[in-house]
Order: sequence, then structure tokens, then C-alpha cells
Amino acid sequence: MAKIFVVRHAETEVVPNIPADQWKLKDGSFDAMKTMMKGVDITEVQTIYYSPLVKAKHTAQIISEFFGIALEERQCLREVERYFGFIDEETFRTRVAEYFSGCDDRNFESYSTARDRIISCLKSLIAGAPW
Repeated sequence: MAKIFVVRHAETEVVPNIPADQWKLKDGSFDAMKTMMKGVDITEVQTIYYSPLVKAKHTAQIISEFFGIALEERQCLREVERYFGFIDEETFRTRVAEYFSGCDDRNFESYSTARDRIISCLKSLIAGAPW
């Protein structure tokens, strides 16, 4: 049976004057990820697919180095497009919560477009898997 493990990137360093897609992992994120992975069994995982974001790539590299798993970047796994600059954390969390409840917001990629892109991407990954 096919299995997909979804891992969110490690904690990032929020830098207001740098676009979010360029944010890097916080100091200590590498050690935290390695500690977390010690109790994880992903022996069946053959490839780590990650989005083109710096924080996703760095997280994937940590996992890859720890387990010796191949890496492959996939554009279709990118975050939802956001069409606004830096906003305070509380406002951001509120807007994201509304968005993920299915409310379209002109400041984000349309909910249905993002959903369809991600589903299509996952189907493509599953279809190409060697199982």
C-alpha cells in the first residue's frame, strides 16, 4: 500500500523585510528536527518531495541526510500564493484560518485552485511511485 508522510517545514526565522518564500530556518531547527526524527520509522520512504521554498528545502535536506533518502523538488507543492506584504502575526493567523475554512480572499490564491493543484500533485506523485 502506498504511504505518504507529510512534513511541515521546521520553525522559520520571520524577517519582515524579506519575502516569506525566502525565510530560512531558525537557529536550533536542525537539532530539533534531528531529535524529532530519532523516534520515526520511515524505512519505506524512497524519495522526499519538497516545495521550492528555502525553508522546505532545508527541512528536506535535514531529513535526507539523517535517513539517506533521495530529494526531489516539486513546484506543485509550493505554499498557497499570497498577494500581500508582511503583516503582524495575529492578522496573518486570522486570515489564514478564514482561508482554510474555505473562504476565498482576493489576497490569496483561490482556495479551489490551490486545492486542485495540491491534489493533482499528490496524484502525480502516487502514480509515479514504484509500488
